[in-house]
Order: sequence, then structure tokens, then C-alpha cells
Amino acid sequence: MNARNLIGAIERVGNPIINAITVPILESRWSWLLERFIVTISYSGRRSGKYFSTPVLYSEHGDTVNIRVASPDSKRWWRNFLDDGAPITVHFPDATRTGHATSRRGHRGFVIVHIDLDPEFHVDR
Repeated sequence: MNARNLIGAIERVGNPIINAITVPILESRWSWLLERFIVTISYSGRRSGKYFSTPVLYSEHGDTVNIRVASPDSKRWWRNFLDDGAPITVHFPDATRTGHATSRRGHRGFVIVHIDLDPEFHVDR
């Protein structure tokens, strides 16, 4: 087994464990420990139509969010946003925003998921 296969095997086992720990923290009073770096995204699977949520590392620039997918060959969720992309929901600590996500693979094999957030609507009362 080469190093790449070993890393992939570790991630297949480790990622679900990390996600199982991260999501409850993000939903607790301890969320401040992670919320600057991690958000939960939700989306519908392009083939199954099932609704999924997963925590991701992100960077935010105004109404744009970028997610760099670590070890993309061992993950599948980002493939839902290939080609024309798809709707996505981003659960920030202070708000939930919808948007449109597209993913692309860079020349070195990394994957970036780019999200254009929908405008925020403010209701005057």
C-alpha cells in the first residue's frame, strides 16, 4: 500500500468520526471554538435527491464563500456541484444563507467549491 492509499483509507475512517464530533460542537454553546473556520453546508444529492449536511473549512469574502476540499479523491460530496453547480445552504454562526455552488478541480488536483450567496433579504416591520 502506497502513502496515497494509506491516507485515503485513514480519511474514509476518520472523516465520519470527525464529522460526528464537529457537528454537535457547532450546535452547542461551545461553537465559538470552531465557528471562525468551520460551517455546516446542506445540499440535495444530484442523483439521490437526499438531503445531506456536512461540516467544512471555509473562507468568506462578502457574498462569496470558498471551500478547499482536502483529499478530494476520497470524498464525493463536492461532485454535486460540478458543471452548472447546484443550490446550497450555508449555516453560519449568526445566519443561514442560501446560494449557488460550483466546484472545479485545479491543475494540481485540488478542488475548490465556490459559493455565490443569495442576497440577504431584510423585512421592514
